[in-house]
Amino acid sequence: MPLPSKPLEAIFAIASVIYKTSRPAYLFLGTGFFIDNDGTFLTAKHVFPSKGSTKEHIYNAITFDLQNSQPVPCPISDLEFSPQFDIASGRVQGASNIQPLDLATQNPPINFDIVTLEFSRTHPEQMEDGELTLLFEPCSRKGHVVRYYKSTYPESIPTQCLELSFPALKGASGALVLVEHGGSVIGMIVQNIGHELLPAQIETVTEAGQYTEEIKYFLPSGKAISWVHLTEFVNSVRKQLKYK
Repeated sequence: MPLPSKPLEAIFAIASVIYKTSRPAYLFLGTGFFIDNDGTFLTAKHVFPSKGSTKEHIYNAITFDLQNSQPVPCPISDLEFSPQFDIASGRVQGASNIQPLDLATQNPPINFDIVTLEFSRTHPEQMEDGELTLLFEPCSRKGHVVRYYKSTYPESIPTQCLELSFPALKGASGALVLVEHGGSVIGMIVQNIGHELLPAQIETVTEAGQYTEEIKYFLPSGKAISWVHLTEFVNSVRKQLKYK
């Protein structure tokens, strides 16, 4: 499968809608992506501050009317959460023009180009009437897989993960990681990890002599859960639904 020709039909922003006044208030939470034409999607479990929905707290997928670029909130239902991993699935109700993506079946070489599509550029914007609204702005990042490894923190069990050459920005949680040449999903962004760089050496002369002061720097890298666990979770959810 090639890269999605219309990314806004493959990914969406996830927002919590709180009805305190006549106008709903949106709280941007993260990014999701479709894996089935029926609206089934995957995202990170920590995107949802509470499990489920109530009348006061409703989750919506912010899809887009591509003809006029207007955001269209669609209710999220059938949420399922992995007990072991930072993975969640659900279904977007009423979404149209869905472009589902395939999960990978093997790891590509680390020198292959990868792409992520997410909503980390989402920001508040003032409307003509003076009210603030959220502008859901998608963006993409390109890089490569630095390494494939097993993570044991903060996970409680060994977890197949990918270290990415670019950092995960706020709002990228739940975003897909695609192989540029092939288009399959090889992972899902969940957090950042940091690496200590060589310290800068600064010499300062004082009355008592000379001393060297170390200043440390850290390089953030994105962390993604592997397609292996995404596939396992999707298969387990579909099996449960089959026997309900």
